[in-house]
Amino acid sequence: MPAVLLDQAAPKTQQENRLSQWIWRNYASCFWDDIRIDRVLPYKEARDPEDEKHIHPLQLDVIERCVEMWSTVDDVVFTPFMGVGSEVYGALRHGRKAVGVELKPSYFRQAVQNVKLADKKVDGQVSMLDMMEAPE
Repeated sequence: MPAVLLDQAAPKTQQENRLSQWIWRNYASCFWDDIRIDRVLPYKEARDPEDEKHIHPLQLDVIERCVEMWSTVDDVVFTPFMGVGSEVYGALRHGRKAVGVELKPSYFRQAVQNVKLADKKVDGQVSMLDMMEAPE
C-alpha cells in the first residue's frame, strides 16, 4: 500500500460493536418499518401562510438512526438546510456537536427553540444556547 494511503487505512484492532446485533440488523435492513411517523419536532409555529404544502420535518427516528450509524460521539454533524432543527436536535441528543444553516427566519426561530429543548435534555446544565436569541 502506498505510504500516502496508510493514514486512511482501517485500524488494526477490532473495536467493540456499539450496537447490539438486533439493532444492527434493523438498521442494516433495506426496509425500516419501525419508524414512528408522528415523532417529529414542533414545526407548525414556523409555518408562514405563503409556505408550500411540503413542510413536514423528518422523523426523529430516521435522524437518530443515521446519526448513530454514521457518526461517533463528539463528531460534528452539519446540516445545510436546517429547517426547524431536527438533525441538530438528534445529533445533540446523541452526544454529537452540530451546526445548522437556515435562511428562513421563522424556521430558524423554531430551530432555536427545538435545540434548546435538546440541550436541556442532554445534561440539564446551562449552556450557550440559553443565552442565544433568535433574530426578529
